Amino acid sequence: MIKTKKVLLARIEEANSRTESFNAQKLNSEKAADKLEHKVKLALAKVDESNRELNELNSQKSTLNSRVIVLVREKEEAEDLATRNLTQFRKAQNELKEANDRADEAERIANRLRSERRSDN
Repeated sequence: MIKTKKVLLARIEEANSRTESFNAQKLNSEKAADKLEHKVKLALAKVDESNRELNELNSQKSTLNSRVIVLVREKEEAEDLATRNLTQFRKAQNELKEANDRADEAERIANRLRSERRSDN
């Protein structure tokens, strides 16, 4: 009976030792799980912040794209206006040249007529 009791006590001691070991492992596992959970929360917070920044950047991109469209349209309108103005300027230049040519011709005719009239007198 004493031998059986010793065997049982040894088994109890071994079971207690294993229980303590499992409890220590469980505590370590829980600490590791808590650390990992904290890291996951930090990573999720970073993801949320990145998503907010991405949304803000997309909003700014949309605003800038709209502005670019307006500026391109304004540039095209300005080019059209410049083309029309240049055409009008060239037309006015040609009309001025023609008027100057007619004035020069009229002056030559007038000078010729004056010269002829002086010669007749």
